[in-house]
Amino acid sequence: MQLGGFLMMLGGMQLMTVRHFRVMRRFLVLAGFVVLRGFAMMFCRLFMMMRGFFVMLVDLVVQILVHRRLPVCCNAAASIAAL
Repeated sequence: MQLGGFLMMLGGMQLMTVRHFRVMRRFLVLAGFVVLRGFAMMFCRLFMMMRGFFVMLVDLVVQILVHRRLPVCCNAAASIAAL
């Protein structure tokens, strides 16, 4: 029974015309474009995440450097009360 189904499948494959091969090639090309689009979207999202990480890292470094250079007694309320 399985051999009969296999032989029918082979018989159907022999009847495939050149036009069908062109259709299959177009389907494969379209599938390739979909895969490339997915890679492009993944790269763009990765780039956006890395950009956000870079911005947070620069913010952290700037905050550390600025806070280390400021004197401890620099308080806005204390400077206003001193006037």
